[in-house]
Amino acid sequence: MAWASHSVAFYGLDLSRIGSVLLAQLRESELTRLFSIFNVTDELKVLEGLLAPGATPDASPFNHPPSIGLHKKHFTDPRFLVQNLSNFASSKKPKAKEHRRKTWNKAVASSQAGTVDHAFAGAYVHATVIDAFQEKVESRSMTGEWVVFKKQTQGNFYFTLAGHKETNEAIYERVALCAQSDGIAL
Repeated sequence: MAWASHSVAFYGLDLSRIGSVLLAQLRESELTRLFSIFNVTDELKVLEGLLAPGATPDASPFNHPPSIGLHKKHFTDPRFLVQNLSNFASSKKPKAKEHRRKTWNKAVASSQAGTVDHAFAGAYVHATVIDAFQEKVESRSMTGEWVVFKKQTQGNFYFTLAGHKETNEAIYERVALCAQSDGIAL
């Protein structure tokens, strides 16, 4: 798509290795303002070694058929904030449990009247939202949706966006159609 070659979001990326479906998804997202396409293209730049890793985990392979051989890389966006905070709050990891304990104790200590007052609520909300967000960023565990790609000797080929709620079969089917239309071997 011609618009991508004129978009600063794609600066430094080899457009010949970005599939037509992914380009269409990004164009649609840009037009509808569903999310910033920079949040996706920045992750592509991380994969290409053009940017340092940010707040999301490293890319990982799909482990179940039929998507074996494909990889996924998270991208995040403010619209995923509630899910990220929910993931942190419900985590069974010791660090998250400790954070919940400290959050409660900090809020109780800030209460002026020993009740759930304005100071308590402010301290609790700050720790629950801001501190939890900072922890997710620092631990590079921010989530969102995925960019699905295949590692190749000539460089990664980026096929499509996919969501956690999609089945491997649905993702693979879309990738197979992308590969066919873009002339890429799976």
